[in-house]
Amino acid sequence: MQLIISKKHSYWRVITSACIGLFIIIVSISVPVILASLSVADSVPQTFSVGTFPWGIAFDADGNVWVVNRTHGTGSVSVLRAGDGFHLMTPTVGLYPRYIAFDGANMWITNGADDTVSVLRASDGSLSTTISVGANPHDIAYDGTNMWIANNESHNVMVLRASDGALMSTYPISNPGGVEFDGTNMWVTDGGTGRVTVFRASDGYRVMTLTVGAAPIGMAFDGENMWVANNSTINVIRASDGHYVMTPTVGSVVRAIAFDGLNMWIPDYGGGSGNTVSVLRASDGETVYTATVGLGPLGVAFDDENIWVSSSGSDTVTKFRAIYKVFLPVILQDS
Repeated sequence: MQLIISKKHSYWRVITSACIGLFIIIVSISVPVILASLSVADSVPQTFSVGTFPWGIAFDADGNVWVVNRTHGTGSVSVLRAGDGFHLMTPTVGLYPRYIAFDGANMWITNGADDTVSVLRASDGSLSTTISVGANPHDIAYDGTNMWIANNESHNVMVLRASDGALMSTYPISNPGGVEFDGTNMWVTDGGTGRVTVFRASDGYRVMTLTVGAAPIGMAFDGENMWVANNSTINVIRASDGHYVMTPTVGSVVRAIAFDGLNMWIPDYGGGSGNTVSVLRASDGETVYTATVGLGPLGVAFDDENIWVSSSGSDTVTKFRAIYKVFLPVILQDS
């Protein structure tokens, strides 16, 4: 009898182990699927108060939202927990900050009035270093190794090594404003000439220079095309060869743009009086939704599920659920 019981126990142990193993396999190879059928119009926006005249937005490795407050004088950054908007800290930076970028460990903030970049440790907001750059630095972007900074009034783009802030290169541009990385090349807008110059990030080689609309500034990459914001128009350019794909018309004054994996989100600053964000389908440029936000939206960024929009005239950021994901198991069958 003891032998029979042991065999039965062994049998059920084998079955149980097999079931657990199958469950582990299914869970481990589950994949996220974007539910495109759920419209962004179904999202109920949330609004959170930040500092004075919020502008640039970025996210750290923990998913916290960093919002640059330009403020009249010494600026600051409001750091919010993305999940619920809880205010974590407000580190101070330089004078008239605007833009921000994350290098995997630190936040880099351009300070337009004192010609510096503040480097803050993302883990606790402490100031790591302050680096002197060119006159009136605007946008900043990270290429995986270096930070690219658009020095608007020095008429150049400065490349700093992120690990220690060392100057690597400087490239002349008439009036640089926006910088955006496509995974290989760095795109730089020139507001003075209405052009975009594309540099190979690895060595600074000029790949191409393209004519776009008037006063280009903000850009976003959708994985295939670069979207360039020129006041009330958008130039959509194929990144591989510079081919012009389309030119959607959007709000009256556009300063920023973001991609959520399906759609492009384009705030209408409207000279400070705008309060909407146009949501365009990236595949064809068609408007799928128009969202209402606070006054004078200037910054927009995507945190992998949500879009965040900063409203300079309302001192707020608005959060929209942009993408809905479910995890569907992939079951392997023995052939």
